[in-house]
Amino acid sequence: MKKKTVTMTINPKDTRSLIAASLTCILTRQRELHDKYLNQVDASVREGTTKDILQGLSDILESFTKMAHEIDNVTPLILKIEEDLVPTDTEVVEDLPNLKEDSGRVD
Repeated sequence: MKKKTVTMTINPKDTRSLIAASLTCILTRQRELHDKYLNQVDASVREGTTKDILQGLSDILESFTKMAHEIDNVTPLILKIEEDLVPTDTEVVEDLPNLKEDSGRVD
């Protein structure tokens, strides 16, 4: 499988769209390969040799392995969704030890 590393800056709101586009491409490629290999296996079962049948099944399994690798490559982008949910300007505030509980009478 060929792969290309691309580094780019995107708006955080576009993360999910980029993930969806990537997964759509992966699944479309897989569907096309699956159909091709399924037809080959079908033809081999009808008229081919045992070797042809096993080769077709091997090709199907290999296509699933390739798809798994492609999905693995998208996983880091999927994990960015969590990062995008946390505002970057969040400030951690700690209680000071000398504050009285309910000193502001806010319930």
